[in-house]
Amino acid sequence: MHVEYTVISAPLYIGGPSEDAVLVTPAGGGRPFFAVVVDGHGNETDVIGHWKNKSYVIATFAGDVAVGLNVLFQQYPDPSCFPDQFDEVAQVLGSVYLPRIAEINKNRFLTVGAVATAIVVEETQIRLAQTGDCRLYVSLPRWNRGFACLTQDHNVDHPDEIARLRSFLRSGQFNVFPNPSGNGLPPLPPGSVDRLYRSVNGRWVGGLEPTRTFGNWDYHPAVIHTPSCSTIQLAEFARGELFALCSDGGNRIVESTLRHFQGRTQTVSLSEVHDYARSLLPQATDDVTIVFFRQTS
Repeated sequence: MHVEYTVISAPLYIGGPSEDAVLVTPAGGGRPFFAVVVDGHGNETDVIGHWKNKSYVIATFAGDVAVGLNVLFQQYPDPSCFPDQFDEVAQVLGSVYLPRIAEINKNRFLTVGAVATAIVVEETQIRLAQTGDCRLYVSLPRWNRGFACLTQDHNVDHPDEIARLRSFLRSGQFNVFPNPSGNGLPPLPPGSVDRLYRSVNGRWVGGLEPTRTFGNWDYHPAVIHTPSCSTIQLAEFARGELFALCSDGGNRIVESTLRHFQGRTQTVSLSEVHDYARSLLPQATDDVTIVFFRQTS
C-alpha cells in the first residue's frame, strides 16, 4: 500500500507561533499511514493584562498532544486502541500542565485546550478518532460542491453532544446559548454565541466552542477527551480520490481547493494541489494546517 501526501502548515501571524500541530508517519515496514492534526485554543494575557494574539504555551500544548498520540500509535499501531491512547495522553498532559497553569495564573491569566483528529489509512479503509472540530474531507467529483465532509464537529450543534451534556445542563453547572427562557438560571453574557458556558459565583463565564477537547479542565466533567471513532470504507470512493485532514482554519481553503480541482482530483499532482492551497493562505483568519493525501496503490 502506498499513500502520497502533502502538508500545509502556516501560522496566522508571520513570525508568531501556530497553535496548530501536525504529525504524519508514512506507511512502511508493515505499518499503516498515520496522521494527526491538533488545533490548540485558549487565552493568555501578559503580566500587565494585555491579551496575546497567539500563545506559545498553547502552541506547545498542541504539539505535545500530537507527539503523544503519534508516539503511542507507533508503539501500539492498532486503531482500536485510540480511546486508551487519547486517555493516556490526557492524563500525562494533566500532570504536566495543571501545575504549570496554576503557577502562571498567580500573576496573569491562561486557559489551555486542544482538539485533535487522528487517522489511519489501511488497505481498504480509513480509521478515524476525533475530539472537536478538526475535519476530514473527501473530493466528490460528481457533487455540485465538489467535496463532502466526513466528520461532524463536536459542539453544541451536534445532537449527540447535547444529549450527552443534558444532565450537566440540568444541574445548573453548565449552559449553552441560547439560554432557554424560564429555567431560573442567570442570563448569559451579551453577545453569547453557540458555545458551552459554566457557572461561577452566579455568573455564566467562558464560552467554549468544542465539547470534546484535551485540557479545558475548568469545564470537566461536561467536556471530555474521549474520541468518537469511525471507519470509512475506501470502496465507497474512486481509487486515488483526494482526502484532506485539517484544522478549522483550513476548512475554507480545503473546500475551495477541492472545488477548484473538481473532475481531476484523482490525477492532479499533489504539488499542484499544495501550491494552489498555499495561494489561498492570505484569506485565512486563523492558523492553517492541512494534510492532503490519497491512496495510490
